[in-house]
Amino acid sequence: MDSERLAGRLTVLRARLDRDLDEIRALRAFDDRAPIVGGLLDDVDRQLQRSRGAMVVVVAGPTGSGKSTLVNALCGEEVTTEGIDRPTTSAPTVVAPTDADLVPLLEGLPGPAPRVLRRDSRGLTSRAVVVDAPDVNSVAVEHRALVQALVERADVVVACLHRQALVEASTAQFMARFRGLRRVLWVLARADELADEPRAALEDQLAEVTSAPADDRFTLSAARARAEGDAGFDRLVARLGQLVGEEGALGVRCHNALGAAARVGRELDAVASAATPDLDALPGILRSGLDRLVDEVVAELDVRLDLRAKPIAGMLLGEAGRRWDGPGGWVLRAGSWATIGTGLGLALARRAPLAGAGVAVAGAAVGAARHGLEQRALSDSAGLLPEASQLDSAWRQQLSDARVTADRLVLERDALAFPSSGRVEDVLDEAAREGWQRLLDRDLPLAAERTAPIWLRWVLDAPVYALAGWVAWVVVRGFFAGEYAGVDFLLNATLIAIAGLWLVRAFVALLARARAARLVGSVRTQIRASLEQNAGELVARVEERCEAHRSRLRELSALEERWRAVLGES
Repeated sequence: MDSERLAGRLTVLRARLDRDLDEIRALRAFDDRAPIVGGLLDDVDRQLQRSRGAMVVVVAGPTGSGKSTLVNALCGEEVTTEGIDRPTTSAPTVVAPTDADLVPLLEGLPGPAPRVLRRDSRGLTSRAVVVDAPDVNSVAVEHRALVQALVERADVVVACLHRQALVEASTAQFMARFRGLRRVLWVLARADELADEPRAALEDQLAEVTSAPADDRFTLSAARARAEGDAGFDRLVARLGQLVGEEGALGVRCHNALGAAARVGRELDAVASAATPDLDALPGILRSGLDRLVDEVVAELDVRLDLRAKPIAGMLLGEAGRRWDGPGGWVLRAGSWATIGTGLGLALARRAPLAGAGVAVAGAAVGAARHGLEQRALSDSAGLLPEASQLDSAWRQQLSDARVTADRLVLERDALAFPSSGRVEDVLDEAAREGWQRLLDRDLPLAAERTAPIWLRWVLDAPVYALAGWVAWVVVRGFFAGEYAGVDFLLNATLIAIAGLWLVRAFVALLARARAARLVGSVRTQIRASLEQNAGELVARVEERCEAHRSRLRELSALEERWRAVLGES
């Protein structure tokens, strides 16, 4: 693999990571760690930007550790000032090959402008950019910001330490921030000032503090190396030569990218630990809350359906009347008010014909108006469910645990498709509308047919037809015999017919009320089943979103392994 292929693979991995993170950005646990993750992703972007450029070696360390002396020794000449005044290095010194592109390194650096030296030698600086950084524990705050920026832009960090630095908290904390993110070579410098026994103890302490492999730990004296040679320094130069070579550079950059991936992975593991319990629990909590809400709504629905049972029976009578062509059908269609009004009108017609006609017309009008009002009231599902404010109150009360869990889990509930009060109201309205429409379009006509089957119509119409036949026979016989039947006879016969029809209507009304009760029960069952199904769909959508987040978190927990499989590490 060359630098071009490395850059290409890093680009693909970085883009996929962005897509994966987009799936979990709504999680509150991720938002808490977003600044850290964002910083690590910025570090990957910086590595990607310089992946085709020269290797950058930054020599960093605390005050008085001998950084400048070490840089001079590495460059084979005095390129930076050595001294005893602290801090000696205020502006960084950059020693670079003549053809190295320094823009990614120098652009936007805080603090004083660096001193840049170009070299065309055969040593380390012919293959890498070497930087003498300010002190990591400098009393000057701007120095610490500058060295942090330089280390962030480095490929290899040479951590130059003296014996006091091993126990300095500030130095340890600074270097710990970059452990794993950069290839770090640990140097115990100024070894010429140490006796053998303290030197051995410090080397053991360095190994314990850094946990670095022996190949990346060095004890040396840069001053002695320049004067007469030093075995530790020679090891360091050889190791740097390996790391900045073409093959070694790829290994270093893979190592650094994998370090960033590992850090991101640990942050995402923390996100998963915080979010997974709520992701697992939320669908069940929501299911329980919606079940309680459905029970509350159905209890109110039962009351309102019971109030509609009598009007439903009236609708059933009217529907049966439309299917009944005989006199029984007329009385069912006309209604009780029209029947009573007609009877009273006929009774009054003997003495006051106009008053009788008025009573009959008034009865018909009252019946028609009442029937129209009932029809309009029952034409849709309006009024079956509680009012919007009552539903909102029930939503808040019954889903309080689910809302608390969702708010703890995500920044916005919509990220989990959590049902809002308006959405729940729409679902309830839809279930009620579908159930009621089924009653009007299917169940009511079918029940009407069963309430007054054809055989029953003939049985109930037969007496009326018989009475009509007898009256006709009497009238015809009287006509030929010269015996006029008279108005009273006709009125009495009509009253008897109306009374019979009223009894027919009362009988069929009893049947209709019984069937209406069954229809109400059927509507109740239908609406409840629909409510439960719709509630299940709401829970399923939330479960789907929760599972998507869980799945993405599981994938991201293997982020380092995935990157390692693509990049490898030399």
